[in-house]
Amino acid sequence: MRRVLLILVLSTCILPVVHAVRVPGLYEAEVAVPDQSNGARVQGVQNALRAVIIKLTGDQSAPARAEAAPILHAAERYLLQYRYQQAESATAQSGAAVPGELRLWAQFSQVALDRDLRGAGLSTWGAERSSTLAWLAVGDEHGWRWAGGEGNDDTLQNLAEGQARARGLGLIFPLLDLDDDARLGAAAVAATDTGAIAQASERYHPDSVLAAAIDSPAPGSWRAHWTLLLGAETQQWSSEGQQLDAVLQRAGVAAFANA
Repeated sequence: MRRVLLILVLSTCILPVVHAVRVPGLYEAEVAVPDQSNGARVQGVQNALRAVIIKLTGDQSAPARAEAAPILHAAERYLLQYRYQQAESATAQSGAAVPGELRLWAQFSQVALDRDLRGAGLSTWGAERSSTLAWLAVGDEHGWRWAGGEGNDDTLQNLAEGQARARGLGLIFPLLDLDDDARLGAAAVAATDTGAIAQASERYHPDSVLAAAIDSPAPGSWRAHWTLLLGAETQQWSSEGQQLDAVLQRAGVAAFANA
């Protein structure tokens, strides 16, 4: 049985920002479209604007609110440029593009969109976001290793970063130096050793920590256990799914963003 355990630890500053991150691409998004017809383009631009509104507000439900309806209906009014491209692999924003799938990339006006979102009463974040520290470690029958970092596969790191960017969250990654290795191991995270997690994170000055143990007990199956440390409060939840990106998105990054 193939078994891969992914340990994901995210730390973010929620109150005073210690290490603010300028999140790129807040006013652009990429979505799937069936073809290059006018109708598909109009719908694609609206879908891209939905994704942008989520990033700007940090609220996944914001596009469905009545206040956002007039903005979405006039999506092309905010459109600066767009282009089509064929997906070659999983995309940074969705993590679920099918190779060969037609994608529409759209960029919107920051000035006009900020003005109208505020006018509609929708609160937005600035480009400077609370930093999120992400620890990624992978274990299989060959032992434990960090995801990303020099000489390691950065696929999972890129996937986690893409999911966070889709919600407008800024990610930073640990140095993965000798100090980090001495303070925290993947086994300690898997065992929910909150003391070790907190100690290893101190040098990065986080205000909260989200730890997740994700494993694949069989091909096409993923399960996750999440622990959120927020001051003296601890929250835990679990989930499972057939796609790793869905587990990271709905069970991890999205739940954390809504916490």
